[in-house]
Amino acid sequence: MTETTAGKSQDKNLHVVIVLDRSGSMGQIQQSTIDAFNDFIEKQRKEPGADTTFFSLYLFADEVERLWSDIPVGRVTNLTHSNYHPNGRTALLDAVATAIKETDQWQEGEVLVVILTDGQENASQHYDFATVRDCVLNNSTEDFEIIWLGSDARSRQFAVLLGIPPENIEIFKITEEGIRDSYNKISDSVSLKKQSGSTSGWKDGVAAPATSVRKPAHGKKHSKRP
Repeated sequence: MTETTAGKSQDKNLHVVIVLDRSGSMGQIQQSTIDAFNDFIEKQRKEPGADTTFFSLYLFADEVERLWSDIPVGRVTNLTHSNYHPNGRTALLDAVATAIKETDQWQEGEVLVVILTDGQENASQHYDFATVRDCVLNNSTEDFEIIWLGSDARSRQFAVLLGIPPENIEIFKITEEGIRDSYNKISDSVSLKKQSGSTSGWKDGVAAPATSVRKPAHGKKHSKRP
């Protein structure tokens, strides 16, 4: 148990799940994506709370690949040209549903799912829109937050229709600066989740370095399903 000024609160594990587009159109920012992702992981290694923060990474193009699952930040491997090589189309619905469903099966504690895509759905074979929308809505709680970073207004509208809260949606520019800024915001969302159990303010750059003190969470709790 951790003593805080607000009382006593049980520390929780935080599971950060990155769902990263690897379709052909991401090729124009391949190196920038690799560099920004690796910088994000390196920053997370230095933050307090790393021992209770676990990371998963899903890459998607025509198919969805889980590169690593629920591991401490110290064991996270860097992205390289060999494991991040954009090609193919965009199985966006399959990626979102796979990541959420698999995480929901085994996780305990808090979850932050971050989806980053520069394109539109055009290749999913396993899940349709209605099924994925139900999956998003059924899992969205204070303890299971989903953030969406897309590249244009069409992506924003798609995310809204899918059930992502508007305050959890951000547009990024498909440039080196744009992808770097996106990962800075992802890092802020992780830090805020560690600090307070909420990502509120993640788009505004308000996160201070994460501390080990957690405020009590309020609202519906997420737990494993039988």
